[in-house]
Amino acid sequence: MRNFPVLAVLLILIPVTEIFLFVQMGQAIGYFTTLVALVGMTLLGSYLLRRQGFVTLQNFLQGFATGRLPAFEAMEGMLVALSSLLLLIPGFLSDIIGLFFLIPWTRRWIIRIWLKRRHAGVETKIYPNSHTRIEPEQIVVKPQGQTHYDYEGEYVRKD
Repeated sequence: MRNFPVLAVLLILIPVTEIFLFVQMGQAIGYFTTLVALVGMTLLGSYLLRRQGFVTLQNFLQGFATGRLPAFEAMEGMLVALSSLLLLIPGFLSDIIGLFFLIPWTRRWIIRIWLKRRHAGVETKIYPNSHTRIEPEQIVVKPQGQTHYDYEGEYVRKD
């Protein structure tokens, strides 16, 4: 409930900003041209979304194939999904933010900033008296679910 006031302000501010920008663009370049630009940005965004979505999915599957946990690629996929939502909302501001999330280098930059803020000061204990920080790109999953608890052998059940 702490974020309720922020969410309420955003739900009011975003549509007002979108309408304001649409009217300003309409007065500057004409309403028909503004409408064509809005539809053009949506079509461009949908093309880029399809292309980036396939690239992100391919990177995600490649991470699994190499035995690496594709956490970074999963976060990229979430940003691509968010950008698709923003591109479906009619308006210039949401389209610009959605296109910003679709550009691969800006998407990676946003994820790195988020991870640094999220994990600031967090240390992971691996060995006694040793604190090491693990980045998401460094996590490796052993193939076929192998862990250090796997033992081979035979057993007999006695009831």
